[in-house]
Amino acid sequence: MRSHNDADSRRGFALRDLLIGSLILGICVLFVATNMQVNQSIWRGAICQSNVRQVGVALFMYAADYDGALPPGAGTFMGLATSTRPYMRDASRYYCPNNDPTPGNRRLTYRTPARYAGLPISGLWPDPYLDGKPVDPERTILIYETYFDTDPAIRPAYRHNSNAICLLFTGQTTTFQKLESSKK
Repeated sequence: MRSHNDADSRRGFALRDLLIGSLILGICVLFVATNMQVNQSIWRGAICQSNVRQVGVALFMYAADYDGALPPGAGTFMGLATSTRPYMRDASRYYCPNNDPTPGNRRLTYRTPARYAGLPISGLWPDPYLDGKPVDPERTILIYETYFDTDPAIRPAYRHNSNAICLLFTGQTTTFQKLESSKK
């Protein structure tokens, strides 16, 4: 028969049991947190792609109202936002979710190439970036995300796992991967 003291000593958890349980719980939290970061990155990329598409729809609506021409100031952040704002329900669509969210640092994200501003959206003109070759709507960038506002060249921001999200003249969004220069 057991004594009363033996039964009391077997109740509860030993320190070793608590440490092992804490270790297992910590490992589970680490896996969940890592998975959430990956999902958050995918989520932000999807939001940015949706934003680019919606700004593109607004730009196509603008062109439909102005004889097929892109806005004259669409080559700057404010020019694109100002000209397409009447066609947008929510001004937050002009911002990539990967932008710095602190007030004062939040900048507009999307613009059209400065050299395309004021030209017809149909693309029946020579591409100024490709030495007079005709615009190929399936390969020509209409809207892209960038850090630079006044640079006439297309310099995308690779915010999404080294990818840049762009809208083509066909209305399709696509991602362009940043190509690293090979060092010999």
